[in-house]
Parts: sequence; structure tokens; C-alpha cells
Amino acid sequence: MGRGDGGHLRGGAAGRARHRLADHRPPRPQGTHIHRHHRPAGGEVALPHPLPDYGHRRPPRRGGGGLLSGRLPTAASHWTSLPSGGAGGAPPVGPLAGTGRDLQGVPPKRGRGVGAPRRAHRGNGVRGPEAAFGGSGVRREGGGPAGQRDGGRRLCGEDRPVRFAKLHGAGNDFLLFDGREDPTLAATLPPLVPHLCHRRLGLGADGALLLIPGGERTVRLRYWNSDGSPALFCANGTRCAARFAAERWGWREMVIETGFAAVPARVEGEATTLDLPPPSRVEPWREFTAAPQTVAGRLLVVGVPHLVVAVQWPDFWERPLSPLAPALRAHPALGPAGANVNFAAVEGEGLAVRSWERGVEGETLSCGSGDVAAALVAVAEGWAAPPVRVATASGRTLVVEPLGTAPQCPVRLRGPAEWVAEGTVAPDLVAGAAAGGTRAGPSGRQP
Repeated sequence: MGRGDGGHLRGGAAGRARHRLADHRPPRPQGTHIHRHHRPAGGEVALPHPLPDYGHRRPPRRGGGGLLSGRLPTAASHWTSLPSGGAGGAPPVGPLAGTGRDLQGVPPKRGRGVGAPRRAHRGNGVRGPEAAFGGSGVRREGGGPAGQRDGGRRLCGEDRPVRFAKLHGAGNDFLLFDGREDPTLAATLPPLVPHLCHRRLGLGADGALLLIPGGERTVRLRYWNSDGSPALFCANGTRCAARFAAERWGWREMVIETGFAAVPARVEGEATTLDLPPPSRVEPWREFTAAPQTVAGRLLVVGVPHLVVAVQWPDFWERPLSPLAPALRAHPALGPAGANVNFAAVEGEGLAVRSWERGVEGETLSCGSGDVAAALVAVAEGWAAPPVRVATASGRTLVVEPLGTAPQCPVRLRGPAEWVAEGTVAPDLVAGAAAGGTRAGPSGRQP
């Protein structure tokens, strides 16, 4: 349990065992004043779970450079080839930018993933997802005029804090809001999204989701990218919405209404599954010139447009994506709105995919609809057999199963959607957003 940037965070899912660390404080010297920053810690500390042994974390995948069997889109000279050190040009500008690499703070060789999938743990004083948005289990503040209880909700005069939950789908992270909490959120939330998603001044996320219960077992879902722009669809976000509905409302099967389609979803143990309609648009292979390179790509619209670029990079996971990725994302041939860019390579019997997303304007750890597009192309070209296991930059794996003849067919997407935290947004952050916030983008970098 801790304080996030601009919000109060409380830990995720369940765990019962408590383990205590013995109090080995040295005796305080008599008559000696010890500055408060150097005083020993307090009494016993309750841990929700034994500390994990990170010494056995799985090393990052090496590869993505396997030969692509089957039909190739263009001659070998058109395959993407970047110098391993990257080329000069625009620096990474996404929320994960900030070092010499596209993924902020990810060291080379080890540590590419975000950790092994597991349930979050709930210890003493940590609230689980069932208590995130009201009910008797929610910890409330105040009792005077500035903080009064109204059933399961907390009021602070006219500034009622905004409740949130944070989940991630294979490393693609989102802030989720319950539309039942406040009917005005549909109007008041959109201007706050860039500030809430800011990695340094806010809570940090790739996007925000608003869930509004519809009819029986139906969720109406609205999605915004981290820059505040709305989007018709986000596959990982939709899977996180299904997990949220399962934890909060007890729904294990539901239909989620998105701007793309009404998507059947189900939650089974750690996995969340979506049944998606066929892509609404599938283009043939063509060449895209992003100076000084020419690459082969294929455009598919899986709710939103994705340019799938086939690559043969020996250092697939380490290779910088800029300046190639942002140049392709805004390529004139893709129209004024551009497209997400998904770099795909064969890895073992499956596929490895790295994604550069519009609206985030940087690399994300996973892009569910982009992974679907890449897998459909891989099956159509004979590079992989269904169901396709797609390795992502987070270390998580998604499974894409075409339900017909790829690429123009329905598809099933399955993978983890994990609860990270919950809490309330600090009123100061809301006030700062209303006052105009910062000139920096979602990443915290100056434009």
C-alpha cells in the first residue's frame, strides 16, 4: 500500500497468510538526538506474502530472428534492417521513453518482462477489488463537513474524489472507472485523462476506460488513449474491463459493447477471453518508405488500424523502434489518422510482436488488437500454425486463434488481465487538470 503520483493506491487481489519481520532495531543512544530521517523503523511490519525470489526470473527471450517460411511479401532487400545502435532522429516520446531504449528503465539482457503472472496479494489494511468502488469494506475519510459518508460513497463537499482501479493486460495498463459511481463521469472524465495517465504527474497508464452497465450481462465501454483521444476499440483494455466486471459485479460471462463491435467476453481463472469479429478491412502487402528504409507492411483494421511489418532482426527485443516506428505510424499512405505499427517476427513455433501505438505515441508492452492482426497475417502466410502464441514485450503471452480462413475471419483472443491497484484520485490532481495542467505530453516529456 502506498501513495501514487496524484492518487492513493491500495494493493490488488487476495492473499491470507501474513509474515512478520522481527524487530532488530538497535537501541537508541541515550541523550542523543537522531534526525527523523535516520531513525530506525517502527514496530513489526506485516507483509501480505513472502517476498518473491527474483533471482529465478525468466531471462528475456532471445530471437525473433527466425526464418519466415511460406510466402514472403517482398524481396529480401525490402525487409527492415536497422543498425543495432539505432539511427539518428526523433527520440522516443511515448510514456515508456526516457532512456536510450524505447522501454523506460528496462535494462538490456534481463528484466524485459514485468514479472511472472500471479495474483496480487492482500494483506492487513489492503483492500481487494471487491471493495474498490463502495460498500462497507471501503475505507473512508472524514466525518465532518468536508468528508461525510453517504452509503458506500465518500463525499468531500463539492469535490468528490474520483475512484479508480488500475489493471493491465499483458503489460498494457489502464485506469478503469465505474460509471455507476457517478453518472457525470462520461462528461467530466475525458478532460482529465491526459493528466491521470501522465507517467510522472498522474497515476500513469496507456489509457482510461469507463464502464457503464447496460442490459443483462452487458457493459457499455468507452475508451480514451493516454493523450485523451477517444478510440473505437482496445482489445487489452476490453479484456481488463471484463476482469473488472468479474471482480466487481460477479459477471464471468458478458457482452462488452465497444465502438468496434459487441464483443462476447468471459473470465476463466487467470485468463480473459474475447471473441472478435473479422477485421473490417484487410489490405494487400505493399512497400512503405520511411527514409532511409523501405519496408513491407500489411494493413488490417481490427477495430482500429494496424500496420503489420514483418522483420528479421537477430536482436528483436533490444532493437530501438525509433525513428522507424513513428515515421511509419504517421505515413501519408495510411491517411491523416495514421495507424498503430506492429513489428512481427517468428519466434520458435509462435510469433514475437512489438507495438508502437498511436494515441500513446510510443512503444507499449503489448497491444492486443495489434497482436491479433499480426497473428492473422502470420497464419495466412504460413509462418505459424493456429492457435498462435504471441510473445509480448512484457514477457506475457497472448493466444490468438483464428476461427476460419485467415486473415478475413473471426478470431479468439485469450490472455491474462491482472488487477494492479485501486484508490481515489487526489482532488489536487483534478483541480490541476481543470486549471490547465502541464505542457508536457503523457510521457512527461516536453513536446
